[in-house]
Amino acid sequence: MIMRCGGIARLSLCVFAGLLAVMPAHAVDSVATAVRVIYPGQTIEADMVKLVSLNREMPNAARSIQSLDALIGKVATKTILPNRLILPSAVIEGNIVEAGQNVRVLYETEAISISLVAVALEDGIVGDTIRVRNQDSARIIAGRISDDGTIYVSAL
Repeated sequence: MIMRCGGIARLSLCVFAGLLAVMPAHAVDSVATAVRVIYPGQTIEADMVKLVSLNREMPNAARSIQSLDALIGKVATKTILPNRLILPSAVIEGNIVEAGQNVRVLYETEAISISLVAVALEDGIVGDTIRVRNQDSARIIAGRISDDGTIYVSAL
């Protein structure tokens, strides 16, 4: 392989780039792929994905998801096509709160703390702001989901 580099300052960078081109990528035996098209927002279930053995080296295989456990229960952020490598950026953590689920709502200040049970009106993950319905007053309020599923409400 012949690489052309100009100038002495670029020589070491050129040699390094040449070594990277010759060195084999991290060998990967199998990768996770979709069995059918998975659309954005869909939760990935076990029957939607499979492990596939690689017959040849693929440049992005080491960066792709290589375990079904890393996919099942996650939510697709983009369309995932069958028999293609699935990169980690294509999925996010599954919903912590599901629509219709009873959730704990908490409003706290230095002077007061109010806790109540409400019904989630939307699905969401950590950090999302969702609407919930107070079971006692039937009033709809919005709050941010914490990592334990509690909805934190703040004053307007």
